[in-house]
Amino acid sequence: MEKKIKGDVIVIGGGPAGIIASVASSRLGAKTILIERYGFLGGNMTNAGVINIRTFNDGKGNLVIKGIPYEFVNEIKKYQKIFTPGAENLEKDDCFRQYPEITKYVSQEFVLSANVKLILHGFVNDVIKEKNKIKSVVIFYKGQKIYCEGDVFIDCTGDGDVAYLSGVDFIKGWGNKNKLQPLTTTFIIGGVSKKHWPKVKISKEEMEKMKKEFEEGNYPCPTYPPGALFAMPRKGEIYGNVTRYPADITDIFEMTKAEIELRRQVWKVIEFYRKYIKGFEKIYLQQTFTQAGGRESRRIIGEYILKEEDILECKNFPDNIAKGSYPIDILVPDGSGDIWKELKNSSYGIPYRCLVPKKIDNLLVAGRCISCDYKALGAIRVMAICMATGQAAGVSAYLSSKKKIPPRELEIKEIQEILKKQEAII
Repeated sequence: MEKKIKGDVIVIGGGPAGIIASVASSRLGAKTILIERYGFLGGNMTNAGVINIRTFNDGKGNLVIKGIPYEFVNEIKKYQKIFTPGAENLEKDDCFRQYPEITKYVSQEFVLSANVKLILHGFVNDVIKEKNKIKSVVIFYKGQKIYCEGDVFIDCTGDGDVAYLSGVDFIKGWGNKNKLQPLTTTFIIGGVSKKHWPKVKISKEEMEKMKKEFEEGNYPCPTYPPGALFAMPRKGEIYGNVTRYPADITDIFEMTKAEIELRRQVWKVIEFYRKYIKGFEKIYLQQTFTQAGGRESRRIIGEYILKEEDILECKNFPDNIAKGSYPIDILVPDGSGDIWKELKNSSYGIPYRCLVPKKIDNLLVAGRCISCDYKALGAIRVMAICMATGQAAGVSAYLSSKKKIPPRELEIKEIQEILKKQEAII
């Protein structure tokens, strides 16, 4: 069975970038359709359980991202104060910690309240083109073939799926090397003793024992034990961002191996914690999430490629459409360590040209698959910045649809003025 639906702006991917892009576009008056492959929204926030949303300010109390992303996060905070009292006590100046189940609900209500047409369980696996324009994206669902036609399309898939299917050139990995940052399966454990929650207290003796086990190859993860552990708002709950496995998220066979191995790592690391950390003797696995979380895959070749020096030197551009303050944070492919580079100043700009792919005339990209080198990706891949680029893409798509001109021909000043009216910081 075949069916056609039509909108002005079609957003593919309901993660941090897609949620904000669809709301920005729809609030301006564009008939906006948001397509998400799972039965809920949130992307890495919910399907991969990435609880730390970074970074809305520069660590010194100065906001660098506001607008619709800030409104969205404050909506999550409102619900968390009701259902997870005490969550606000775990916030840091530069990091907001969200509960995925609350975010699922807030995300759907946020987009529906903006009159966005939502399609869940919609996996886009084909694109219909006419010359250099996308005519429709195609969803297959249980025998149904649905053509979603639009004036402008926004790829917020995180992996540049629509851009790839459209023939846009892309980069993947570290320069000419097809190496990618590793995947992670995050988890929540319960049963942590009162003395070890909310702050995990590990003695020098315990650390020495874990170090010895790690050096002898008895720790199940390549990261140094105990890894990144964060208190959750509910008493006795700890969140772990510990597991690592190198894989290409765009390869189904590599992804299958990663999911299996990462789940094994979760169970083994819990056994390890029970044995070596006081207060963790009775911990249990409360939750893993829908899929392993990816940090990078495809990055489009756009009108400008954001570079490492642009980030580190805190460069601004005439066509700034967003700001960021997260430093360069790259996990080496084998997961054994990371590369961390601090900024020379408090924030940097992200140019509109990074959202505009070459070759296709009616496509924009937002989120971690924008045009950048792999080192710049280490900074702009975080979720608050993905939301900010999503807002810019939504505004631009609205203007492109309204004016009937390609996104690359829009006047940047007009985009910037609307973003300012939406309280974005550029």
